[in-house]
Amino acid sequence: MGNVIGEAVLNEWDEDNESCSFRISFVPGAHGRGLGTEATRLIVGYGFEKLELHRVSLKVYAFNPRARRAYEKVGFAPEGVLRDALLWAGERVDAVVMSILAPEWFQHRGRPERAAVAR
Repeated sequence: MGNVIGEAVLNEWDEDNESCSFRISFVPGAHGRGLGTEATRLIVGYGFEKLELHRVSLKVYAFNPRARRAYEKVGFAPEGVLRDALLWAGERVDAVVMSILAPEWFQHRGRPERAAVAR
């Protein structure tokens, strides 16, 4: 059996609005191999295809452009900025709110670059 390298979670489920939040975290050294993008596709896909969600949202901090790019690869779009949302190492940091909707997911199944080429 392999080692645990992180977690990917759908949380804050709002059954009435068919929505939830997504978060993902990895241990140090597990970054840079595309695992975050693939784990995001798998978990978010489960939310839309099995749980029948309409919306999945997340927050990504400004100091983490690699994560933001991974979310964009899956089809998340920025909605807005929470200014000075986090005090990190003595500095205030913005958080970008991002989301993906079911119609977007089902159009490209977490691979918007393929949908763009097919047009």
